Amino acid sequence: MKLKLKLLILTIGIVYNGFAQIKDFDLSKYALPDLKRSSLETYFNLANSFDSQTENDQNIKLSSFDSDWQINYITYLNTAKYQRTSQLNSTFSNDWNKRKYVENSNYKSNFLNSRISYELTNRVYFDKNFFYETDASVYYNYLHHFSNESENNQPEEENVNNQHLIMLNLPLKAGIGRIESVGDACQAIYIIDELAKVNRMTTDKTDQQIIEFASLISHLKNERYFDSRLKKIADIVSLDSFLVSKNYVLQSDASYFATLIDFWNYANFTRASGTRLSVALQPGYSLSYNKFDNNQYIEEKDVRAFILNAGLELKHEKPINFFWQNSIALNAYFGYINSKILNFSNSDINYVLPNLQLEFSQSLGYFPNTRTNFNWSYSLNYLQFLDKGNVDNNIFSTEGKIVNASTYLDFNYYISPKFRLNIYSSASYNLYDLKNENILNISPDKVNAYYLYYLNYLYANPLDRKHLALQFNVELIYKIF
Repeated sequence: MKLKLKLLILTIGIVYNGFAQIKDFDLSKYALPDLKRSSLETYFNLANSFDSQTENDQNIKLSSFDSDWQINYITYLNTAKYQRTSQLNSTFSNDWNKRKYVENSNYKSNFLNSRISYELTNRVYFDKNFFYETDASVYYNYLHHFSNESENNQPEEENVNNQHLIMLNLPLKAGIGRIESVGDACQAIYIIDELAKVNRMTTDKTDQQIIEFASLISHLKNERYFDSRLKKIADIVSLDSFLVSKNYVLQSDASYFATLIDFWNYANFTRASGTRLSVALQPGYSLSYNKFDNNQYIEEKDVRAFILNAGLELKHEKPINFFWQNSIALNAYFGYINSKILNFSNSDINYVLPNLQLEFSQSLGYFPNTRTNFNWSYSLNYLQFLDKGNVDNNIFSTEGKIVNASTYLDFNYYISPKFRLNIYSSASYNLYDLKNENILNISPDKVNAYYLYYLNYLYANPLDRKHLALQFNVELIYKIF
């Protein structure tokens, strides 16, 4: 009896150690082979509401119709010499609202927002760890707001506001270090581990064997088929052929294939490992045109801004273990903004805004299983303005600071390999102390969104020196390929 008990304990220990060896694999050991990938995601939402209520003895009918549409196309190239990512995004949203007082008045409002952006990151390695980087980003946004109000059968008052915004940024960077995607290594471990749990595979895999299997997974994901069903069949055949040829498979049956297919479909998460430090020079230019017409007068404003940031960027990605991911980013810049506001009805205004910027963010990702992942992150941003104005020459500036603290919680659940539920919540706190509050006029919408995004809310609420914003969002996302 004691011998049987010892054998049982020994067997349990061998099985446990086998699983521990798989899950304790150092993900940072994996480096992607040469590859090129692309993905396309779409998002579409329709919402309609109707409400009837009584206010101050008046019957009121409220109705609204909202629609949102978004498409996001991403490409990724990874070789020993190049790391290149491009992202093309197009978004359209329309909000229509109507308030009707049955007795005597009506109010209608239509808000339309469309934008398109393109971002390119092009990192070239002239040595194993040394690189230079030439990036680009282009952003265009069109905003249209129409409102119509009538009361007691009087002539209607219409307000029309149109805004156009164009931003161009051409960052140049040079540095040391490399960050690699290690998600395919995670998927390799998932497949080996789960097949071992159903007694269809041995668990005594060396690091080299795991890396070899992960490399096969990386190559398979690069292949493109017009028919996704044929693609899946070809992938499973290749995976099975590899595992069988290596004598990893203990039994090839329905349980084996069901497990292999399930974890090929779902065990596909984005993970990264490595550290990158760079010196950055970021020139940019923005042009914003705003026209407001309310049948009484027309106001036009043209805002042009040249932006230059120079400083250091540090990014660190660390897979703490198989289930946890730690991401840290630290940026420090000296910034300069030269902005000119052309008021077609008043005199022009010039701003010179040298500044110091500190940005820190950290993100913790948790991956409990193949269908679910959580991500909690926070960021701290500090912006200090340095007054270099000259009132005699009609050049304005300011002293002061802007502080932003934010936290985010992101949850994803994969209903199917291409269809997922996303729940997102955030809290943000803004504090600003500026001697010259007219500085807020330089950012009518998102003029400096890439570098001075703290000002976005402040322009809309220039009298609110402290502001707490909360957001909660639930959406369904479909990935075409």
